[in-house]
Amino acid sequence: MEENFGAERGSYIWGRQVLQSVHNVRIERLWRDVTQGFGMKWYNLFYELELNGGLCPDDDCHIWLLHHLFLLPINQDALIWAESWNRHTMQFHGSERARSPHDMFFFGVLQHGLRGPPGISEAGPEPEEEEVGPLEDYGVDWEDLSNPGILRHHQETNGEDAEPLVPANSRQPPQLSLVEVPDFACPFENQEDLDSFVETLMVAPEYGCRDVEGYKRLWARALELLYSIVSVSN
Repeated sequence: MEENFGAERGSYIWGRQVLQSVHNVRIERLWRDVTQGFGMKWYNLFYELELNGGLCPDDDCHIWLLHHLFLLPINQDALIWAESWNRHTMQFHGSERARSPHDMFFFGVLQHGLRGPPGISEAGPEPEEEEVGPLEDYGVDWEDLSNPGILRHHQETNGEDAEPLVPANSRQPPQLSLVEVPDFACPFENQEDLDSFVETLMVAPEYGCRDVEGYKRLWARALELLYSIVSVSN
């Protein structure tokens, strides 16, 4: 946001001295749910492959093979989880009935959203102005900020990268998150070798498995097949 729209324009709320940014507590809660929902399964699988399956994270061939084998099922898991999460019911304090995120979004757009169907928002009454209060506190979910599960998840996933925080009145955090995903080249020298690898792998009994043990067997077979084709080509 700062890069696209310029610094000191208020395009992003940097937050204060809890969880590195108190305004990110909702995304921290979502990451905890993602980890519990399906992320931990893949973390444990790759950790197991590194310990006992011959996976070397510094080997470009191995990283390419991980992408080739598991990127699609990871994305499928993410889509299935997102659909389930969007339709799960959420409990609220007070008398309001339980509703799902999908339900709240749909009816919220009809009732309040400027991006709802044309004429809907204009026909209704003018929305009441929200009392923002102190600007530095706007958007902070104080209840989740004190949730021990969210705090624990944040410490487990960010503890090694934590740095002393900047003063509360600063608009900028001490560091920006950056994940570089390099593009690993295919290890096969020609299309014929790649086609042979894919065709052989597709008829393997482990191909298409959706369980962790099947993924381990698929990795072992694919790694052996990759090395056999590459060694013959060389």
